[in-house]
Amino acid sequence: MGLSGHLWEHLRIRVPFDKSAYLLILMLISVNFFHFTPVSAITTNDNCLILFLGWLIAGHFMYNTRDKYYTLTIRPYYWPLLLVWGGAFVSFFAVKALYGQTFLTSFIASRTLVAFLALPVIGLVNPTMKDIEKAMVVFSIILLAFSIMDAVGLPVLDRMAYTDPDNPKELIDEDSFIMYLPGFHCLPIALFFFLDRLKKDGFNMRDFAWSVFFMAGIFLLQNRTILFASALIFAYVFLSIKGEDTRQTVFFRIGAVALLIGLVAFTLPQWIKLFTQTFTELGDDDYNRILAYNYFLFDACPSFVYYLTGTGFISANTTSLMQDLMAEGIYNSDVGFVGLWNFYGVLPIIAFVILIVKGLGRSKPYFVKFNAVLILVGSVTIACFNTMDKILWPCFYIFMLYNTTGERQS
Repeated sequence: MGLSGHLWEHLRIRVPFDKSAYLLILMLISVNFFHFTPVSAITTNDNCLILFLGWLIAGHFMYNTRDKYYTLTIRPYYWPLLLVWGGAFVSFFAVKALYGQTFLTSFIASRTLVAFLALPVIGLVNPTMKDIEKAMVVFSIILLAFSIMDAVGLPVLDRMAYTDPDNPKELIDEDSFIMYLPGFHCLPIALFFFLDRLKKDGFNMRDFAWSVFFMAGIFLLQNRTILFASALIFAYVFLSIKGEDTRQTVFFRIGAVALLIGLVAFTLPQWIKLFTQTFTELGDDDYNRILAYNYFLFDACPSFVYYLTGTGFISANTTSLMQDLMAEGIYNSDVGFVGLWNFYGVLPIIAFVILIVKGLGRSKPYFVKFNAVLILVGSVTIACFNTMDKILWPCFYIFMLYNTTGERQS
């Protein structure tokens, strides 16, 4: 071994815990530890971004090897990073042409995009699907525990951190039974691992119970986009569960129908409320998402070129445009991929479209397909580029996409 090899081995840190623990800590940092009251007093979102990057660097040294280092740039899931960051870089020129914003200001405004560095680090960590499942399950249980404790009045969370100080719009959904916290999209990811086994291997009580538990948690959170997509996938799997023989299959499916009818009947008033609210909002021209779609699709780009390049992330130090729009209820983050397109142009959209199509391929396991469906449905209303926890979502998806086949990896 040469001098460089000895140096690399000295730089490596011995891993004190398993990979699922590393991923769990990464996820907790991405949500600023849910603004847990003792932690929230000493951290800010920018502090957590620095801590997030520091944990990625630690992961690089804990799990890297020289062989992995030399093959880092040729792994198949690195091209999405080039398209996302390439789109951001092109948008720097657009926002400079439109508003005179400097490249440094544009980089600072878009600084959260550096969280996509999680993807190559997850590749270096190279967790198994079991590692990812364990991290998602534990994270989701912590999230639900904090939400429930907050709902019963325990002062465990800094609620001021969930209110936009510059606008009266509450970040807390008043229609939900419990406050949905950042990282709530991890609940369906955890759910999909259990549904995958039920669909692929047939009925077993453990996966059945955990599926019902996480579906109940998603229902309590009441995020409609996540809830509707998850509920449809949940029903699809339960109605297609197989047994060891035809008689058992028929028995399970009759039981599944009875269970779904019972669950719908028990929660029917809430479902009626959700659907009524959704259709009422879609028919209201003053609904904030309708206003946002109209603005970002038809008014935000002064010429066709900007539909290709995006208009860039406009800093409050450059112009008050974004603050003025938010005062009218128009939020870029409310329109999902349209908001991403408006900021960074077509390159990131091309990346996500290709990734979703690949995820729906016949050779992929069910939990990858379910995640592809969730991202596709979520793209209508959920931004996956504006916070660290939402950026981790596609990072995990891309890793799972390129590290699984039809035979689910252990």
